[in-house]
Amino acid sequence: MVRRHGGQQHGEQRGEQRGCESPAAPGPSREPGDIVEHFAFGRGDVLKGDGERLHVRIHKDGRVREIALSMLRVVALPADGGARRYRLERKL
Repeated sequence: MVRRHGGQQHGEQRGEQRGCESPAAPGPSREPGDIVEHFAFGRGDVLKGDGERLHVRIHKDGRVREIALSMLRVVALPADGGARRYRLERKL
């Protein structure tokens, strides 16, 4: 049984996310050198990020894509050789 108090799970603090999911705008921003796995474009390297958008060089074709994070759910993945990794999924 999950106990709730004031709309939050017991032990959760306001603004805290459950699991590995991280919010798109607030929280840690994706930085150059991070690796993302986009649901449509595949794997890519973050070139630049401002908290709302990412510029990512896609591995399979070398193109640079600008990705709006407000449209995506960002899930932290285990690090790969020191680089932070994230999966970018559609928000449903």
